[in-house]
Amino acid sequence: GIGSGGSAVGGQELVTTYDRIVAEYAHNPQRLRQELRNYSRTIPLRVDRDWPLHVVYEDAALLVVNKPVGVKMHPSHRFQGGSLLNRVLGHVLPPHVHELPIDAPQPARIIHRLDEDTSGIVLFVKDRALLDAFLDAFRSREIRKQYLALVSSEPLSSSCLLQRESTLVNEPIGRHPQHPIKRAANGALE
Repeated sequence: GIGSGGSAVGGQELVTTYDRIVAEYAHNPQRLRQELRNYSRTIPLRVDRDWPLHVVYEDAALLVVNKPVGVKMHPSHRFQGGSLLNRVLGHVLPPHVHELPIDAPQPARIIHRLDEDTSGIVLFVKDRALLDAFLDAFRSREIRKQYLALVSSEPLSSSCLLQRESTLVNEPIGRHPQHPIKRAANGALE
């Protein structure tokens, strides 16, 4: 319908590409998902300059930024803004560019991700020739991420508070067994 980007002319509704895809593949959810994904790749990526970006380090090859809590790494849809990627594009592209065309090379590539509810340092590579080297370094753990979690809760007992003011959890992080989107320290799950 009109709510998904169509319009009306002279009382007649104009069907959008989105509407056409939904109508054509509604009977096949898997194909519908794939067709919508393909269609989304034809939409230019929005560039944001109105959102804050905390640059920690930058040179011709690298950009290191501090991602705040509540910011997605990349937009759910290309026409949406506000993600860290949209903000980084706003930082590295010339001021007159408001959308990254489909066929344009991406001027900064995300090397690793942080969850929306996680703050921390994120590395972007601006020199395409270095992309594979950095991705391989993360995969092989040559470059590693380290997390610090602050937890606020009631102590299990009053003696617990007196014995220990902090606890170190040194366990690998993996998928939570009941919630596939959530992560958990694997050692705590056994």
